[in-house]
Amino acid sequence: MPRQLPLEAIVPGLQQTRWEERSPEDYHYNCIAFAVGEIHSYQWWEPSGYRIHYWPPGIPRDYSLDSYTEVYKLHGYTVCDTEDLEDGYEKVAIFVDSLLIPNHAARQTISGTWVSKIGEYEDIEHDSLRALEGAENYGTVARLLRRPGSNISDASLLNQ
Repeated sequence: MPRQLPLEAIVPGLQQTRWEERSPEDYHYNCIAFAVGEIHSYQWWEPSGYRIHYWPPGIPRDYSLDSYTEVYKLHGYTVCDTEDLEDGYEKVAIFVDSLLIPNHAARQTISGTWVSKIGEYEDIEHDSLRALEGAENYGTVARLLRRPGSNISDASLLNQ
């Protein structure tokens, strides 16, 4: 069923930054898969243990920041200290809620903007990573990771 509210009502922080839709609503994958670039396998990445969710083998099936970090480490990411654009690296930010449970991930583009999959809704590009923070949004950025690369895949991931 299509979304009934404007995206800014679901993620109020978007009112504070420039953002644009990059692909239509799609419930087949989530932000965790999207941030790593896995959107074509149509898998919702979550450690629930349910068959409808995918979780990489060998990663503990728990909702901890460390487990989610391990998912990205499997894909070549290492922990870093800054969300600033660094030439030759692509970055991912993992958000946690007030209980420190990971609930969102965003990926930095080659231009320094960020892309996010908003739940089962659209994939969006947004100027500010921090606009998604806050109790009514996704909590706070708890971990930043980077891997060598240049986000070459951005064009193939966006405008699907």
